[in-house]
Order: sequence, then C-alpha cells, then structure tokens
Amino acid sequence: MDNKKKNVIEKFKDKISSIKVNLAQKKALKKSKPKVSLGVRIKQRINKIKSYSFSDVINYIFHSKKFKTNTLSLLVIALFIVTTVNVLALILNFIGGHQSTRYYIEDNIKYLEIDNGYITEKLIVESGDLLPEIKDYFNESYEINEDATISYYSGKNGITIENFTYEKDGNLYVRGVQEIDVIINNGKEYTTKLVIRDTTEPFVTLQDLTITEGESLDPNSFVSIYNDNSQITEYDAYFPESTNFSSAGVYDIKIKVCDYSNNCVEGISKLTVNKGDSENISVGNNNKNETSSSSGGSKPSGSSGNKNNNSSSSSGSSGSSGSSGNNSGSSSGGSKPDDTTPPRVFVKQITKKNSIYKYDDHYGARLNYYASTVTYNLYSDGYLETVNFSGNTYTDFDPSGYVGNFKELKQEATTYMSTNKDAINNATNLFLQETNKVRSSVGAGNLTINADLNKMALMRAMEIAYSQVITSSDGKHIRPDGRRFDTMFTDYGYRSKTRGENVAYSSSTTTNYNAFLSLKNSSGHYKNMIMKDYKKIGIGKFTFYGKTYWVQLFSD
Repeated sequence: MDNKKKNVIEKFKDKISSIKVNLAQKKALKKSKPKVSLGVRIKQRINKIKSYSFSDVINYIFHSKKFKTNTLSLLVIALFIVTTVNVLALILNFIGGHQSTRYYIEDNIKYLEIDNGYITEKLIVESGDLLPEIKDYFNESYEINEDATISYYSGKNGITIENFTYEKDGNLYVRGVQEIDVIINNGKEYTTKLVIRDTTEPFVTLQDLTITEGESLDPNSFVSIYNDNSQITEYDAYFPESTNFSSAGVYDIKIKVCDYSNNCVEGISKLTVNKGDSENISVGNNNKNETSSSSGGSKPSGSSGNKNNNSSSSSGSSGSSGSSGNNSGSSSGGSKPDDTTPPRVFVKQITKKNSIYKYDDHYGARLNYYASTVTYNLYSDGYLETVNFSGNTYTDFDPSGYVGNFKELKQEATTYMSTNKDAINNATNLFLQETNKVRSSVGAGNLTINADLNKMALMRAMEIAYSQVITSSDGKHIRPDGRRFDTMFTDYGYRSKTRGENVAYSSSTTTNYNAFLSLKNSSGHYKNMIMKDYKKIGIGKFTFYGKTYWVQLFSD
C-alpha cells in the first residue's frame, strides 16, 4: 500500500475516534444534568415563543440561515395571516352585533333598530296589494325626509318597478312571487327586503263539456276563466279522483286547479259523453260553475278596506220576508241571441283597444277582464267572440247590476265551505274562542256554533261582497234588495226570537284576529257580542276581489 492511501486511512480513523470521543463527552454531560419533565420542557418552549415579537418571527423566517424560503412556506404563512385576521373580524362582529343590534316584533314583522327608529328586516306583502311606500319599511314614528329614495335590486342588478308591478287607476300593485333587495337612502343608506308572496286561491270558473265516446279529455278544457292575484297565468288542472267516462252518459267530474304557488280550488263540472255516431260535440260555454272567489288582481272601485273599517251592527226581531231576484246570465265578449235569431254568420275580425276580453257574472255583478288589445270575431247578430288578447291586463268589478238569487247563493256557499274548509275553520275557531272570552269577562254564557248559522253567515258575506251593500242611510244592516239583514233567517227557514249581526271587512291580508279586534273595539259590535239573550253563533268568512268579509250571526 502506498503512502498516500495510508494517510487517507489514518485520517479516517482519526475522524472516527474524534466522533466517538465527542459522543462519549455528550453522554457524560447529559447524565450529569438534572432530568426535566415533559410538561416543564413544553412550558419552557411556550415561554420562549412568547418572547418573540411578530417582526422577530418574520426576520427569522426570511433571514435565518437554517431556513430556506420556498413557495410552499410562503403559502403557509399567507394562509396563517389571512385566517387569523378573518377569525378576529368574525369575533369582533359577533361581539359588536350582540352588543348593538336590537329589534322588536309587531304584527309578525321583525323591526331592526337604526338611528332614531326601526326598519323592517323584510316586508312581506301579498301579490296584488299596493306597492309599499318608503314609510311602510319603518316604524310609524320614524321620520322620512322629503328627498328619501328607494331602489330595488335582484342580486347585484338594479331593477325598475315595472319588473314587479302593474298599474290600475293610477295606483301601482305588486305582482308575481319573488324576493327583492331594497336599498333606502334617508340621509343614511339602509338595506332591507321586499317579499311578494301568493297565499290566495285563484279565481276559477269551470264549464260543462260534451264529447264523443273515445275522445281524450284534457282537464284544462274544463277551465273557462282563470285569474290569479299574482298575475301569473301559469296553472295546473287535473282530475283529483279517477273517473271512468269511456261509455256514453252524463258524469259529475271533479276538477282541481292550482296556481303557480300551489294554492288550489276544486269544483265539479258535468261531462256529457255521446255515442260514437252522435253529432253533438259542442262545448257548453254558458254552463259556468264557480269553484272559488278571491282577489282578481286589482282593487275594487268602492271604499277602501282599512283594518278598522267596519260597518255598524244591529240586532232585534225578524222583519218581513220577501222574494229575491233572479241571477243574470254571462258570456264571453257579448250576449248571445235567443232561439228566434237568424243563423249566425261570420262578418269580419275587428280589434279594440283597452277592451273587455271576458267577464264573470256574480248574480248580475260583473268582474271584467281588460286587455290593452283585444281581437274579436264579429258575427251578423252583433255577437263578439274573443279570439286573442295581448298587452297589459287588468280587472275591475261592477256591483251595480247585482240581483240576488237565494237558491243559487245557498248552493255556492255549500260548495265554497267544502273547498275552503281550512280557511273557514280557522276563522270560526278563533272568532268563537275570542267572543266567548269577552262574554266570560262580563258574566254572559258561552255561545255554541250552529251549522245553519255558519252557512247563513257565509251567504251574508257573499252577498255583501258581490253587491257592496251593507247598511242603509240610517245605518241599519240591510241586504242588497233593501230588506233587513234578518230576513236571511226567514228565507233560510231558521226560527229564532232574537237575531243579531256583526260585519267586518278589510284587505285580503288582514288576519282573523285583527278583524275580531276591530269588532270588539267598536261599541255596537261589542254590545252584540255580550248580549245575554244569545245562545248560538254562526261565523262566515269570504274573500273576493282583494277584500275579505267576516260575518257573525247571533240567535237565541
């Protein structure tokens, strides 16, 4: 082995010897040191970390020779800083919010505290109601500046009121079903929401149909008139019960119609199925059956329905009886000729502006449906057949032609009670409970519900809604034909010595409880409630054309 290799080996051996000596020295030194527990060592390490400032950490990271900066290290540092800042911000917001945010609830609306007042968290309105004003978003005592502004948004995009309203008689009404972001500037900027909902049943008129054996039948064919307070024309019609009408005969067909928000009404139409060789395949447009009555999408031209806008009340013995008038007929776009009229011949097609494209009859009172442009087929006898309509649509109600028909009104009330059980039962239960509370407070006995009085109360609500007649010039309750209210008892065949009536009416969004309070807080209505001679009560609730009517009938 040459000298060079020997020198390398000797150096390597010396190095190994030196390492062994160092290890032995460290081991001896470690044995000589007192033992420290794990808990103490952790505490020492924490105290050392606490002694570092934020700048010390940064300097160590970026300048220490023991640390090599790379992309992953920088990402970890950035995430640590961002997370720490966000957590601190959330904690501060949580603490600050719980310290400063106050609210109160009134009429099921939550109001949040702002400078000098409160603002609604969200304002909920029924589709077809008046467009809320700026003041409607705040409590009553909050002062609105003359230059206050309101803006509407869908997400980040600004929208105009035309996107969710329609105009009628110079007023704006909300339509559709949607939630809109609202920003109000009244010296300061406030954010809230406008929620437009639809909880009202659609107005539907069904027609009777005639088909031939073997023809298919679409449930939508039975719908003659459809109108919804939301102004949304989409709806679903279907048969809620399975019926076999494959053979010739006459069938009662149940139809269920639901609006866009799944508010549904049911009705029954007649279906005539002719033999296959029959030529009678016409559709009977004149046989119309009302399934429900509700808001037509715009407000009536009569008196406004304020929460406390109630009629007077009266009670006493029954008056003289009298006959009711006959119900007038209805058709779409004009009147049809009688049997002596010459055969109808098509003349030409005409177009009219702001014209009636259909109407619905309520014993002579008419709910008219208008459109900006209506196209008709004109026939030789003057009959106008609606072909098409377009543009803005709206409705109005004309009660001037009302002529009551007791028999048909009673049948309508029976149908309405069966298709609106929940709404009627809710009103009945609340009015009975609250009325008996008032009577108990003055020592009067509890009243019991009477089914006949319930139906009469609903009939009274209906004829009031259709005729808009409640009281005479001297403030007494009267029926549309001018007779006293209690002739309803006589016509119905209900015997009693003492009779009384309370009537309240308001917008369709008014609660049953608020309607009851308006009666309770009126002296005349209150006297009727606590009269000790009364033993029975009937309660009717009916919604029509944007207003709801509540009627209490009392008897011994």
